[in-house]
Amino acid sequence: MAAEQRNDAGAGGVLPRGRLAFCCLFLSLILCNYLTFGFGMMLPVVGEELGLGDRGVGFLGSLPFLTLLFAQLPFSALAIRIRPKYSMGISFLCLSAGCLLHALASHAAYLAAGRILLALHICSLGGAVQMLKGEWIPPDRVLQVNALQEFSSNLGHLLGTLFAPLLLTVFLTWRRASAFCAALSSAILAVWFCLYRDRGSWRGGRREKIGGSFRLALRRRTVRLLLLGWPGASAVWVAFNNFWPSFALEYSSLDYRAIGMALGMTPIGSVAATLLAVPLARRIPREKLLLSLCGLLLPPLYLATLHTADLPTLCVLFFLAGFCAFAYVPAAMSRLWRLPGITAPVVAAGTSLILLSANVGSAAIGLIYDFLKLYLPSKSALTLCCFSPLLWFAATLFLPPPQEDLPS
Repeated sequence: MAAEQRNDAGAGGVLPRGRLAFCCLFLSLILCNYLTFGFGMMLPVVGEELGLGDRGVGFLGSLPFLTLLFAQLPFSALAIRIRPKYSMGISFLCLSAGCLLHALASHAAYLAAGRILLALHICSLGGAVQMLKGEWIPPDRVLQVNALQEFSSNLGHLLGTLFAPLLLTVFLTWRRASAFCAALSSAILAVWFCLYRDRGSWRGGRREKIGGSFRLALRRRTVRLLLLGWPGASAVWVAFNNFWPSFALEYSSLDYRAIGMALGMTPIGSVAATLLAVPLARRIPREKLLLSLCGLLLPPLYLATLHTADLPTLCVLFFLAGFCAFAYVPAAMSRLWRLPGITAPVVAAGTSLILLSANVGSAAIGLIYDFLKLYLPSKSALTLCCFSPLLWFAATLFLPPPQEDLPS
């Protein structure tokens, strides 16, 4: 079967009949990340219009990640047991409903429900998407597809930061921009259910007992170390995307468009990193060096953004921070597929656990920031957040070579 997959795989490592599935996935990630991360740029407008205070704004910023803490594992367990057609279909349905609720939001409760649904769509990355990869992608091509997946995510992030003011100008209100996303996501949902057909290899996941795949994943040292380190990498990224615009408005002379331009360099750097992920993995002899180095470079880059109001300098700093924040992601996620004796359900379970730990950092940082703001100014609170990537650096130093990571 593996040999047949390699012979039939086309550009990007995806079997021809599976390209529709990944086109739907990549488009959905663009839309979801536009609303998820563009929300940070919309916060001043949304907060004023809906009468949200500082604590309410912080809660809404953390809500998707809080949702992922509770929904990631159940959603992934379900995805291992049912057809990708239905697990991904549920995910696309959540995306459409979440976009629609953003468009209809006349009260904070609508917005909160919409952000919860967006988080449920993101849940599919842990289980359903990994099962989809097991259906259509040869193991030796997973890195390329992971890079395309991260590219799509960061393109949505780019639209939600750098181009958020432009889109708000075109659509006049943030609700109309959300309605446009709702229309596109509904089209993806319709195409998925009308045209996609499973290949059939998903049935191997049904033989796994509930919880069995998760226990097998936790027996791998690679999974345990990534579980430990990823919250530190995700925390600072979420903190600056959600709260740096408010800090910049308070402490600098930059206007709203200049802030959007500076912060928008983060996803541009991330897009560049995902495009270079495969060449970087091939040129750097020790993959662990790439993973650890990124965690070491992020703290000084983010700290520097708090001590300058020069727009060109900020653009360079955020570009480099965005590059380092995603240069390691495709390689780190691909390591699980290279572990000896690994299966698609175990990879799905391991990826879900890693994403869950990342969301611990993402969710906690919003609550921690709200707490710090009670006693400290924004600058001091963000300064403390800058040091969280050192946890990723420390954990990745101890990663074993993939071929040596046998079940413990």
